Amino acid sequence: MDAGAEEIGEILKLLSDDEQLDFCDPSINFAFLKMAERVKKKLQEEGDFCLEKVAPEWFKNELLLTKEELQRDLLGGYYRDLVIGSIASALAMDCAMETQEDKKAGFQAIVDAVVASNNRYEVRVAFAGSGIGGEGRTNLCMHPAMLKKLCIESVIKELHMQYNDAETYVEKNLKIAVIMLGGAFRFPAIEGLDQDVAGLVAGTLRNYPKDSADAVNLFYLLEHDCMPVQAEFPSDSGLQFKHAHAIELVAVAMIENFFNRTTEEVEKRCPVIPHYSLPGNSRTNWENLGLPDSYRMAMSARLRFDAALFYWVRPQLILSSKERNAGKIYDSEILSKMFGGKTGKRLESAIADIGFDVDSKMITPLSVLLDKETRWLSYLRDVCLTGKNWETGAMPAESFGTSLFPVDQIDKLLEHTHIRYVGGMTGYKLDALTDCPESNRYHTGMTLDRIRSQITYTNHGTPRDFKEIMGGLYEMCSKVKEKKYGIFGK
Repeated sequence: MDAGAEEIGEILKLLSDDEQLDFCDPSINFAFLKMAERVKKKLQEEGDFCLEKVAPEWFKNELLLTKEELQRDLLGGYYRDLVIGSIASALAMDCAMETQEDKKAGFQAIVDAVVASNNRYEVRVAFAGSGIGGEGRTNLCMHPAMLKKLCIESVIKELHMQYNDAETYVEKNLKIAVIMLGGAFRFPAIEGLDQDVAGLVAGTLRNYPKDSADAVNLFYLLEHDCMPVQAEFPSDSGLQFKHAHAIELVAVAMIENFFNRTTEEVEKRCPVIPHYSLPGNSRTNWENLGLPDSYRMAMSARLRFDAALFYWVRPQLILSSKERNAGKIYDSEILSKMFGGKTGKRLESAIADIGFDVDSKMITPLSVLLDKETRWLSYLRDVCLTGKNWETGAMPAESFGTSLFPVDQIDKLLEHTHIRYVGGMTGYKLDALTDCPESNRYHTGMTLDRIRSQITYTNHGTPRDFKEIMGGLYEMCSKVKEKKYGIFGK
């Protein structure tokens, strides 16, 4: 993926958490290219930030770019110009493959997998981004062709094939999808630039390079009929543009769709145009979001799990130094049930007798899990606030907001609200997290008290591994049978 350092940093944290919790899927690898950073580093080494300083000689004849364009400061971005973008991308690609470490972290990792596949497996690569302009647009337009070219060159070199045979080999073993977001945001005019999203996306599609089109197997265009303004004016930091958006959920669904398609379906080389919103609907809800129902079910289950994690598990085990010194950890219900119902001094003795290290076995993995789920809840909160003006803090009009999950309930989890303030273990209904104001289609009547009473804490009298107990808790939250009503029901 081609992303900024901040986004890559967040994903690396997530992958690190998954690795510690044994959640990683060995069939999926992430390759990162810090393209913008590589360009900046190269320009800084050259001591000049203008395009003319780093562009290949044949770009300097002013046939493709004017003298004024060649003097542009590249730190200002690509100026929505695919020619400038192609130069910067090619330069960044060179920079990103200069050292062995860079190669392993970026495109070379994909190239190596294609060379080694030998018709035994397919390497599938999804490029996702905005078709509006800037780095994302260049990524979608330029990098598929670059990746295919690099793969062909490596196959010729490593497998000693002629060009035509190498091209056939790469086309058989490498499958590429482009997932372009359409009208996800509607920015106001900034510095005279055309901010019409539909026009920008149409321009990107109309001018999509032929070599990249030939390299792409499936092309997904995610549309949205109407979406409110995300920011009234630009800020120096640009932070108002960095919040998550509901259309990202659909992009994830399209990546999954690409990976789940058969080879025959992928080889058809066709466009796929999911309609992110039904015509005339500005409000983002489950009915017009265009996601499979399994997504709502899975996200609801994860929210129920997080409620159990934050309201029940966390207060028992994440304690202050004062509470630990006072022995409050031995009041933990989970620990007690893991050791046959013992409490207090009896529980302390039972733990010491078998040399059970509470910190390494329970506190550390729980802390990692809490960090991971806090990031997810923060992301989901942004998604549920799609349309909020992040520059001014203004909320969208009622007809333009989202009604996916209630933000006030997510806020209570993030603020570490005590369970007593939301109804207690028996009074707090998990439906409060998953009921949507506009439909109320899903009702469970489930409480945290009912869930915790069905968890298995021991295995033949021996304490179960804490990760297994958490897995059992998630299973309980996932297996809740949700009672469905008609679309227009309560």
